[in-house]
Amino acid sequence: IEARLVYWGRYGLGVGVNINRNRDSIVKPFLLLDRRISDIVQFMRNTTIGIAYDGNLGVALSVGF
Repeated sequence: IEARLVYWGRYGLGVGVNINRNRDSIVKPFLLLDRRISDIVQFMRNTTIGIAYDGNLGVALSVGF
């Protein structure tokens, strides 16, 4: 679950929570810096790709329909 709090053009900054089901359903908050990719992939209008940080860096892909 995530929420985009600040955005400028195709870029955004958000927060969210991640549920890790592999380790006793631990809920971890994370920060997210993302970019909409609808100019690259036309039919995916609400899709973003970005960098997430919850103590470790990771890649985040959000798909909206």
